[in-house]
Amino acid sequence: MSRAAIAGDIAGSRFEWSMWDGATVASAACAGFEADAPATAALGERAASFDLFHADTHPTDDSVLMLAVMDWLLEGGDPRAHLRRRFRSAPKPELFGRFFRAWAEADGDIPCGSVGNGAAMRMAPVAYAAPTADEALALARENALATHATAEGIAGAQAMALGVFRALAGEAPDAIGREISARFGYDLERPLDSWRPGYRFTSACPLTVPIAFRAFMESSSHEQAVRAAVSIGGDTDTIACMAGALAGARWGFSADAGAQVAAKLGPVLMPTVDAFEKRHPKSLPTGNG
Repeated sequence: MSRAAIAGDIAGSRFEWSMWDGATVASAACAGFEADAPATAALGERAASFDLFHADTHPTDDSVLMLAVMDWLLEGGDPRAHLRRRFRSAPKPELFGRFFRAWAEADGDIPCGSVGNGAAMRMAPVAYAAPTADEALALARENALATHATAEGIAGAQAMALGVFRALAGEAPDAIGREISARFGYDLERPLDSWRPGYRFTSACPLTVPIAFRAFMESSSHEQAVRAAVSIGGDTDTIACMAGALAGARWGFSADAGAQVAAKLGPVLMPTVDAFEKRHPKSLPTGNG
């Protein structure tokens, strides 16, 4: 279900711009922040034990724009209209990326030209709605082109849509990784432990999408993948959103986590998720992570 991706976004929101120390995911701890720290800085929090749905966590632009993709898949029409509508009704527009914000505040047709992961982060619903892998790739490209004209931005979106589609089909994470590497040129052989030392915030697809896939490939549950993604630091909400999408599609996730997502989204946003999941109820395993 798409709320598995939203759960990752929420869990990672408290650690965005963070820097982590530790030789492994099990030993990783939050060592600091590159930008203004959140109200509760979370210094010393450990990847293996931080509270996934802490009081300070919240849905970010990742979740809001995922809802825009759900709107588009449910209602049809121009994806740009759905993306702009969700942005313009968001209570905290400052949470959105600078390039996207400028694009969404205007009414032009020209994409914002970003190489960032803003299209990749919102693509999980496409995998649930698409009947075939080819259609998942086509839908991902169509939606990404609304905002991203660069090859990197489109590749990230298509990689996520295809990865989640394959995960829903029950394919093994390593096999998914091999296909994504071959098709999009990402180095998915590099382990997470080699990414963490010195990693700093970036939203570039080539430096975030592979981490999300590796977090998925090195895990066996939704919770493990989200924790692994957050342990790298940087753009944690988006990386955990993407890793959560992959892991939730492959292994499912707990009913408690689903309830937490519903509570965080609230009565204004959650009905869209419910409507989408009712329209596209792909069979999923019942997970406990």
